Amino acid sequence: MDYLLKVSAVVAIFYLSYKLLLQRNTFFNENRWFLLMGLVTAFIIPLLVIPVYIEYTPVVTSEYISSDVVVLNEIIDKPFNILDYLPILYGLGVLFFLVKFLIQLMSLSFVIFKNKKEKVGRFTFINTIKNNSPFSFFCWIIINPNNFTKSELEQVMIHEKVHASQLHSIDVLLNQISCIVLWFNPFMWLYRKDVQQNLEFIADKKTQEKIDCKKSYQTTLLKASVGVNHLTLSNNFYNSLIKNRIIMLNKSKSKKINLFKFAVVIPLLALFLMNFNKKEVFVKKVSQESVNYSDSGIKETKDRIEVIIDKNTSDEDLNNAKEAFTKKFAVDFSYTNLKRDSNYKLTSIEVKLEDRNGAVTAKHFDELGIKPFIIYYNKDGSAGTHFVEKEKTNKVEEFVITDNTPDEQFNVLKELLAQKGYTLKISNLKRTKGGLIRAITINIKNETTKASFKTSSALPIKVIQILLDKENNSIKIGNLSKTDKEMVSGFSSQKAANEYNESKKVKNLIPEDQLNSALYILDGKEVTPEVIKDLNSDDINSMSVLKDEKATVVYGEKGKNGVILITSKEAHENEKFSNIGKSFSDVNAIEDAGSDVNVIEYARKERKEPLCLIDGKVASKKELKALSPDDIESVSVLKNEKSIEKYGEKGKNGVIEITTKEKK
Repeated sequence: MDYLLKVSAVVAIFYLSYKLLLQRNTFFNENRWFLLMGLVTAFIIPLLVIPVYIEYTPVVTSEYISSDVVVLNEIIDKPFNILDYLPILYGLGVLFFLVKFLIQLMSLSFVIFKNKKEKVGRFTFINTIKNNSPFSFFCWIIINPNNFTKSELEQVMIHEKVHASQLHSIDVLLNQISCIVLWFNPFMWLYRKDVQQNLEFIADKKTQEKIDCKKSYQTTLLKASVGVNHLTLSNNFYNSLIKNRIIMLNKSKSKKINLFKFAVVIPLLALFLMNFNKKEVFVKKVSQESVNYSDSGIKETKDRIEVIIDKNTSDEDLNNAKEAFTKKFAVDFSYTNLKRDSNYKLTSIEVKLEDRNGAVTAKHFDELGIKPFIIYYNKDGSAGTHFVEKEKTNKVEEFVITDNTPDEQFNVLKELLAQKGYTLKISNLKRTKGGLIRAITINIKNETTKASFKTSSALPIKVIQILLDKENNSIKIGNLSKTDKEMVSGFSSQKAANEYNESKKVKNLIPEDQLNSALYILDGKEVTPEVIKDLNSDDINSMSVLKDEKATVVYGEKGKNGVILITSKEAHENEKFSNIGKSFSDVNAIEDAGSDVNVIEYARKERKEPLCLIDGKVASKKELKALSPDDIESVSVLKNEKSIEKYGEKGKNGVIEITTKEKK
């Protein structure tokens, strides 16, 4: 349907150009070719696509999703949508007008082959006794001679010979077929009408040039217009707009300077192509030529130097990297927060690559040893850092969304997924005062599978990972696992890095009207606003906002302006929980600030016992507590109608579905 709409738009461009600029001129032959070219062009232009190449660099993280992912893979049961039936409606319209066209063609054939014929040169004259208007169809000229005097008949013959010799029937048939294909487009029907009228202008002009008395020919036109029938697929001597034909016969010849008007359609077509026939093609940035890394993890080319750092990188390797960056491009490479375990494996490092224009920084931490990452610098001054891509057993494509992802990046992601056959919808997008994302709903689907993810909090979101596995027809969306949450952050300048860090402070997360008036509770203790204003969200485990009655019920008069509850990561790590320790974010289940809650807390806050299932089997609290977090693949929560619909009365208090990695 998109193609047909574009064809209709081009038809409208040519029709309006003709109607507004060309119809009143006497360039009838030029108008004919303009209208004929417009019809052909209308069906070709939409097939021409202007590619717009957009280069992108894939963000590579781990290929695994943690169990706090919210995943929904299911076969789509499409709801009723009237737009789904538009192709059927269009097909019925085409069928109707096609049948009508065939009936007209049969009727015309009957007139041609059932009447007496007389061939004169290349024309075949057919005399009929029916009261039809004289007409021609290709080389056949059909006329009732009893309706005209000898002189009138001669004028009519000249007129119809013009139609036949110039093959005007081709124009008529092409327009009739186009009306069948574009029956829904009113411009197409108007286009056909003006094409036929212009063909009559051509024949009238040629006829009048060959006769002596112009007035007698115009009288013949009027006579032929009284009480006759005509066929749609033919070039009829009589046309309902007889007044316009007589006006054009008496009009002075147009000046040649008006021919420039034909060129007006060119920029209009160019604008159409640039606005509606562009296709964004996303191309991965071509990697640098293959050069082996040295023993110190350094790879140098003519225009680039890059260093790979992993858990086995030694202090000597880091010093060699510093020397290599300084020697080749005179840039400063430094590292801090260096930590190693008992086996001398690197578990923590913060690196910084700085020149006079800016800096790139990266922080990595993993108790099991940091994951391999690359930091690089190019001759043109560009620099960056990213994880080393892992080879995957199947073609799983991966994308990430961070708290500082800009709105325009979502549009790029939508286009990229659309090229791969997926539809992405981003909704409920909310940002903090500093511009960081704190709430988002993501829906991704293709023809058979869909997945959704929701998160909402007073804190900036954790890194969201999207995995698309076409081979297994799987879509997964969720937060990265704990060891992958130390994401690499590269900034074009130190100023940009400082602005990002500033936006993550509590003072830029809380609305201005609450910042100084709210009651703050940090790790269970009341504190002043000054204590928490410069606290970074990376150091916070959870933050909840209580308002109105919810605040005053618990904290009395102190909470009248709202209460902000903050639990630091340090306090959270020290707190011992008697539960499975696996958390997930479920906005529908907990209607407070959307902070992370664990499965046991879910049951406690609801004050009702939900139905718990592990790999499809009902599980007791004891079995739930005994389940290791590392054995969990995914956790899903069903509430209200969904839980009752699936599990009946047992699901009235909600359902927690846990799938283990062993089951998968």
